[in-house]
Amino acid sequence: MTLCCLCNSPRLETLVKVDGQPLGNRFLQAADADEYTHVKHAAVCLDCGLVQLVDPIPAEEMMPVFDWITYNEPEPHLDRTAEVLFGLPGIGPESVVGGVSFKDDSTIARLERMGVENTWRIDPEAHLGVDRPGVGVETVQARLPECLDTGLARFRQRADILISRHIMEHLHDLRGYMRGLRAMVRPGGYLFLEAPCCDDQFRLKDFAPLWEEHLQYYTPAIFKGVFAAFGFELVHYERVSYPLEDSLVGVGRLVGEEQPFVIDADELAVEIERARGYGRGFDEMRAWWREYLAAFTKEQGKVAVFGAGHLGCTFVNLLGLKEHISFFVDDNPDKAGLFMPGSRLPILKSAALIEEDVKLALMCFNPAVEPKVIANNQPFLDRGGRFASIFPKSAIALGPERSVS
Repeated sequence: MTLCCLCNSPRLETLVKVDGQPLGNRFLQAADADEYTHVKHAAVCLDCGLVQLVDPIPAEEMMPVFDWITYNEPEPHLDRTAEVLFGLPGIGPESVVGGVSFKDDSTIARLERMGVENTWRIDPEAHLGVDRPGVGVETVQARLPECLDTGLARFRQRADILISRHIMEHLHDLRGYMRGLRAMVRPGGYLFLEAPCCDDQFRLKDFAPLWEEHLQYYTPAIFKGVFAAFGFELVHYERVSYPLEDSLVGVGRLVGEEQPFVIDADELAVEIERARGYGRGFDEMRAWWREYLAAFTKEQGKVAVFGAGHLGCTFVNLLGLKEHISFFVDDNPDKAGLFMPGSRLPILKSAALIEEDVKLALMCFNPAVEPKVIANNQPFLDRGGRFASIFPKSAIALGPERSVS
């Protein structure tokens, strides 16, 4: 029986379930190469409201096979967050600050510049027994719970502040991971968590972020409730607005014991109805994109997807759009000559937009960088090409509410 990863309830209601989905980081060397596929199954828990992936891909399968793949998280808010952390009661230059992954290095560096000298960060090889380079948070989150009594025991000083940014959406064992974080924080110490906020994704029927490596999809109510469920009193919370997805930022003080996750009945009803609306919107959104792109390619010409990352990969494969796309565009030299997972479409440089007479380029990356990319491709626009974004929050979004004529 499959249980909710947060509250252990068996009452999981399916929202989206699609077979034959690839791994977004598994670029193909040849269009006919073998590849791993899985069933992408998103569900909402009817007892806590958390949207989650059911039967996710094992962490070992998620390990990237290319060492040049990188993931970036939004950081403009970190200067202010570091000031919040340094200003917490009992925190000063003598405090111990720990981090879980490479994503925490930039926050630790900010605190070091404020005078904190005693810092540490988990090293995957030394502390988690990882024996291969290039692993990411998919491996850190999986190994952390099982290494508490072995590699991590060498941390003799529990942290006054423990940082874990953008891992809690990747957890194969949510409760085990949170227990691991508890064990590394001294009583009365603080835990800083950060995760993507997904209520806009649900409300706007945005399916590109439904990525196989994101196993949990938090909203403000559930994010806050996680602190209480693991004995932390929430002392700071904010929602930071970003063009692609907002960030949920929380700091909790360890004051109690682990307890069942609790959510207000009215809030739970809101969470479930929002999630159900997302699920109901999947077939509608898939049908719209298929019909729109079929008509566009027939009447106006070729369509390319700009941005050969996991968002574009999910967008094309989950919505079943490959027959309407000519190729992917990406100027990353490491991706030259490769093919996209699932769709098996070739990855070409941006010059191909003109060479292949593309009429519409669908942008599949952070809307914050769209103006720069558009400015760098003015010749494409001069020849009648057009850019549009797949993301509803973009100023040039394409979707049922706004079409390109």
